[in-house]
Amino acid sequence: QRFYELNNLKKIDQQLVRSVESCRLDLRRFGVKFTANSSRPYFLGHEREDVVKNQQEFVKYFIEREQHFYTITNDAVPQWRIPTIAPTILLCHDESTYKCGEITAKRWIMPDNAPFYNKGGGRSIMCSDLLVMHPSGPFFSLTEKEYSEALKTYPN
Repeated sequence: QRFYELNNLKKIDQQLVRSVESCRLDLRRFGVKFTANSSRPYFLGHEREDVVKNQQEFVKYFIEREQHFYTITNDAVPQWRIPTIAPTILLCHDESTYKCGEITAKRWIMPDNAPFYNKGGGRSIMCSDLLVMHPSGPFFSLTEKEYSEALKTYPN
């Protein structure tokens, strides 16, 4: 109301030129479908050539210097491997973001032209921690029950 007073305008209460139903009908005629808002490609830039090249160089750096790092054996009872030459302790910053799924269940999508889906939409909770690859740091392990549950969810 105040907007109209300040701008010396009169509010016109008239109905929409086209109904919502008419707009939906037009969208369908154009080939657009109101479908589930899922199974669309994610786009965050991870597959760009420069990003992939950088990741490969990053991994290569650590593989070439493996004898410098504290590592863990892949045995039934994992043990620490102590570096054979000048040791380097790896610090890893782990950030995990958990989404609450606040996106619409359906939306209008043109077939073969679905927009990219950005994982960053909606609310989220971020957990952050520093991991230390050294025998003095905590050693991650699962109980038999936790391991069985993890295998059900992630069989490979």
